[in-house]
Amino acid sequence: MLPAMRLACVVLGVLVGACGARSVLVTDDGNEDGGVSPVDMLVTPDGFSPDLGPDMGPVPEFEAVCPPPIESRPGVRTTINASVEGDFRPGSMRWSFFGGPEAVSPMPPTGPSTAILPPITGIYEMQFTATDVDGISDSCIARVVATGSLPLLVCPDVETVPVGESIELLASAFDEEGPVSLEWNLLPGGGMGTLEPTGPQTAMFTGFVAGEYRIEVIGTDTDGNTTRCMHVIRVIAPPVINCPGTPFMGPTRQPLDISLMVTDDTRVVTHDWLGVSWPPDDTGVEIVTSSGPNLTMIPNKRGEYVLRYTATDTDGLSSSCDVRVIGTPTPPTLTCPTEVTTRPLTPTAIMATAVDDGTLSNWRWNLTGQPMGSAATQPSPRNNPSTTFTPDIAGTYQLTVSVRDDDGNTAMCTTTVLAVNDQGLRIEMFWDSNGTDMDTHLLSPRATSWTNPEDCYYANCRGGGLNWGPGGAIDDPTLDIDDTDGFGPENINIDEPEDGTFRVGVHAFRGRGRVTVRIYCGGDRMNPARTIGPVPLDSRELWKVADVEIDGIDCTITELTNAAGQPLVLPESPDPFNNR
Repeated sequence: MLPAMRLACVVLGVLVGACGARSVLVTDDGNEDGGVSPVDMLVTPDGFSPDLGPDMGPVPEFEAVCPPPIESRPGVRTTINASVEGDFRPGSMRWSFFGGPEAVSPMPPTGPSTAILPPITGIYEMQFTATDVDGISDSCIARVVATGSLPLLVCPDVETVPVGESIELLASAFDEEGPVSLEWNLLPGGGMGTLEPTGPQTAMFTGFVAGEYRIEVIGTDTDGNTTRCMHVIRVIAPPVINCPGTPFMGPTRQPLDISLMVTDDTRVVTHDWLGVSWPPDDTGVEIVTSSGPNLTMIPNKRGEYVLRYTATDTDGLSSSCDVRVIGTPTPPTLTCPTEVTTRPLTPTAIMATAVDDGTLSNWRWNLTGQPMGSAATQPSPRNNPSTTFTPDIAGTYQLTVSVRDDDGNTAMCTTTVLAVNDQGLRIEMFWDSNGTDMDTHLLSPRATSWTNPEDCYYANCRGGGLNWGPGGAIDDPTLDIDDTDGFGPENINIDEPEDGTFRVGVHAFRGRGRVTVRIYCGGDRMNPARTIGPVPLDSRELWKVADVEIDGIDCTITELTNAAGQPLVLPESPDPFNNR
């Protein structure tokens, strides 16, 4: 317990010395009552000077100034003049009755000056309040001492004391005809507190609950006449935080909302959040937003976080609460490209990234979708976040990557690979039998027969080597794959074909199978201009598939058929290669 705080309740006969020196009574007739008055004789114990108590709002840059106590008599109109010192931009000035033996009305209630008419003896307290244009106020108390035969008392303004601390109340009394006895009463309504007289003129008060307490002092003279004054004690306490006993739980890498309950006898003015501790593999507490006792954070790692919340009220009293947060394991957050565009037979690098609250392991890439006729192999390597994939024909491919963490949680992600045709003419051929060999052929517009330099096929066209047309390499054909053991594909490309009519053919070099041909031309990069087949071929047969007429960027495709309208498939004998 801190030393008792001492508070003086001064009873007229010994009035507050800080209230000023000799006061002059000004009556309605304008005469001054000079000489030594009862006010001149008043003395304040310990030089105590009461004020209005703690300012609960913003600190003003000006001060309301009231005059020293003014001596008067019952029934005499008494003028009170106040002023405002400092940087004051006037908004309003008002007077109100604050305390006394009977209520009196200020005349007028506004302005720097007013007057009252005390009906009986006693001390009349009038509050003067100055408010500037921003709504900030300051107040002071003016006292009018109406002397007579009753004992006179003065109580100080509001005092503050922390919960549980004691404050000493000091009273003295004055009466013209003899001594005055004092009685102390703790009035109901303030909360839980004790008041114990400790001497003829003192009492000790202790408040155990925050709130405003009123203590009445009654002075009785030798003739049995009484008068009263009031002590107002405000017991203050720090904010009360409903600190949770159990931790908040939330999945890692996701926002988690934390809300606390805080109350105070006045108002909480500051709310502070501080990260105290976090899991060893994290770098700190990630606070997203905070507003008062509410906070949003992200626990990035598994384990316990501790945050300290501190609330401070208008009295400068603070309370703190340590809040525990447990980050619970979640699957990895896996990111991979949504779509990648490339060319057929072009090795294409693809990278995935992942974050987790633990350790990542078990990367796995899989080719999970491919266009019909594709024999593309799995991406490589398959067990790293970065891989390389090579599409073998034009079309859409699906790659799926998965990763697992040390908690056994798994995440998956899918990348679409678009292998687009960027050649002016592209022939794709594939078939459905294993261990067989089908060959793609493309005749130039000048060709009159097959298997010669005007025919692009496995014997002369792998990787280029033929010189067609006047445009240099851009109008020369290239066979990219010669598949000899089944399924294909085999593709022939010309970047910028010359104008004219090209012929497409397929030769069953060995074995039998059902063959499909796709022809790209006319500027569409993803969709073939024509898909023909599947057509069954037997060993050594030649299927003359279609004629492709190129005119600039336009192309016309004509499927070749026999007299019965069936695909034009020619047997090995007579030699089907002798003519176009």
